[in-house]
Amino acid sequence: MAEYKDKGINKDPNEVYFEAVEGRRKGLIPGLGSAGDLYYKKPSSRVDELSNTYTPSLLSQLSARLEQSQQKHESERAEWERQRAEWERELIEVEKERYQKE
Repeated sequence: MAEYKDKGINKDPNEVYFEAVEGRRKGLIPGLGSAGDLYYKKPSSRVDELSNTYTPSLLSQLSARLEQSQQKHESERAEWERQRAEWERELIEVEKERYQKE
């Protein structure tokens, strides 16, 4: 994964694993057994099976979307917190100025 990030390539970790184990063997993915179907879609035809290409399963796709959404919300929350802190600092400054005028 680090090699891809160094090159500026954003690749799904499941795809990297699939490539590393060189795809399915006898219908199974090494290291995952029958659980591989949760992450990698089964080939729908003999041609697909021979090509041994990575196709994310629905679960894998939904997991990736959920992770993206969580990252987006976390980044938005951090921005809101930063904005709130800035407003609080401004409010304190305004109150100090008003207190000094009195």
